[in-house]
Amino acid sequence: MAADLTPIRVSLWPDGVMTPCLVTPSRYGGMYEGGRWLAFPTEELPHGAFGGDAICAAWFADNAWWVGVGDDPNTAVADLFRRLEAAEVSGRARIERVASGG
Repeated sequence: MAADLTPIRVSLWPDGVMTPCLVTPSRYGGMYEGGRWLAFPTEELPHGAFGGDAICAAWFADNAWWVGVGDDPNTAVADLFRRLEAAEVSGRARIERVASGG
């Protein structure tokens, strides 16, 4: 990722909900994505993640670091949070921990 790009930003609420967080089944059942369910820290689905075979494979090769994957929605969200925590160390992501009462 180029240094001039804006890092991904999410908010983590006291009840454990991360926003934004969009969860959806994967198009290829995990063949390129790594899991049957995907969790994105976005409000809209990235086109490349659901493109044809070559487009999808290339998109995930470049972007897997910020997409959670799992066999069900909950494990995909947990994986997304784990990946974003790791990316936060390098400055690629920022997790804002929201205080109780918002």
